[in-house]
Amino acid sequence: MTSREHNTPLSIVHLSQEQFAQEQAKSIPLISIPEKARPYPVEHLGDLREVVEVVSEALQTPHALAAQSVLSFQSFLAQAHVNIKMDSIEGPSSAFFITLAGSGERKTSLDKIFSKPLLEREKEHIKKHKETELLKNPTGVGDKKNSPESILPLSVIQEGTVEGVFKMLQGGIKSLLISTTEGGRLFGGYGMSKEHCLKSIACWSEFWDGTPVSRVRGGDTIEKVHGKRLSMHLMVQPGATGDFFTNPLYKQQGLIGRFLVFAPESLVGTRTYRRVDVTKNSVVLNYYRRVKEILDLPQPLDPDFNTALRPRFVHPSPQAYEMAIVFYHMVEKESGRGGDFEDILPFASKSLEHALRLALALNFYHNPEVREIEEKWMFDACRLVEAYLWETVRLWTQGSVDQDMQMAEKVRQWLSRNQHKTFSGQFFCQNANPLEVRRKKRAEHILKILEEHGHIFLAKNSQSLASKVWEVVSE
Repeated sequence: MTSREHNTPLSIVHLSQEQFAQEQAKSIPLISIPEKARPYPVEHLGDLREVVEVVSEALQTPHALAAQSVLSFQSFLAQAHVNIKMDSIEGPSSAFFITLAGSGERKTSLDKIFSKPLLEREKEHIKKHKETELLKNPTGVGDKKNSPESILPLSVIQEGTVEGVFKMLQGGIKSLLISTTEGGRLFGGYGMSKEHCLKSIACWSEFWDGTPVSRVRGGDTIEKVHGKRLSMHLMVQPGATGDFFTNPLYKQQGLIGRFLVFAPESLVGTRTYRRVDVTKNSVVLNYYRRVKEILDLPQPLDPDFNTALRPRFVHPSPQAYEMAIVFYHMVEKESGRGGDFEDILPFASKSLEHALRLALALNFYHNPEVREIEEKWMFDACRLVEAYLWETVRLWTQGSVDQDMQMAEKVRQWLSRNQHKTFSGQFFCQNANPLEVRRKKRAEHILKILEEHGHIFLAKNSQSLASKVWEVVSE
């Protein structure tokens, strides 16, 4: 009879050294050791490199976290003025970003720093509008359609559903950025429920494409918005993406391929307190000045519809064009059977367009009067997208890991880290980490997974979870 068969009620099993070695040999890894994120290629951020490095250093955040934030704002600034055009590829310079980072990574602080001139301009616009309306209507009883929020030329919002964004862009807002630290709501919210998922995917995709977005209202009424622009930066807790990276629907419909995703290695636990106000740094002040110069530019409007934008098309220069072709062929080769990018085809197939958009955003920040994308910016953008390609490979591979297995692995690490050799069910439910495994049903499920994979075994059985005792199989 083996030790595992000897789990009679209230009996304690003690393993010999030989038996313990046998148990240890039976242990099955819960998940493969995840590959670490590659360093973000900050050297290819052009004029934005210095501000990313300065802010990252001051806040002690990964370069990728700051880069995702600043690139989303620059895509937002550029999208009202310029479109990309390369042969049959044409569209806005808008971009969608997802950053995976846990609590305490200073995501909000980064966004506040990079968005400061935008938010200040928004406040000025609202104040000026209120003063104008007060002169027109001293009683203060106004029309909601003329509220300051409804006629902003551009806006940054913290969250938004498809319906909410559609309504905002139907009004006076022409260029919009969703920048939120609660990005998980998009994946688990009402708009992504089974009943509305397809419609939401189609709308988000149309916003990224820059095509007119339609919706059917009561009866046969069809409403459309065109000539509007949307960029997005969703900052998401690593466990809050749900099945975004594994759901076949998101891949088949192409939504997931429209996002530039990065999950940098955390610096939490290595940081020291620093007495610094980075918003007064000369590099950051130069960044603010450039952003304000861009905000002062008149938005190009469609002469037939004054609420719609008509950004100019910008082509790559001959040298940039050749570089784009080389990049396309490199990605195409690795997208075939057995290639490095075979499993991320929804993203890989859009990599050239991603590169064109980032190149134009970088070029526009350098020179808002840009008429063709220069070779330097195309090169930098291709290197950036190459980094996103490899990060997508890494994350899609990890995303296929079952959530329960990930939780069991966290519990295994907790047991190992705290050198627990034996523990009772009562001790586990009172002390285990992560906290969510302390609930009885959850605890039983995770402990069963650890047993089945040979990382613990039941040393004392009982009718109640609290009285059971497990022994940990050491690594």
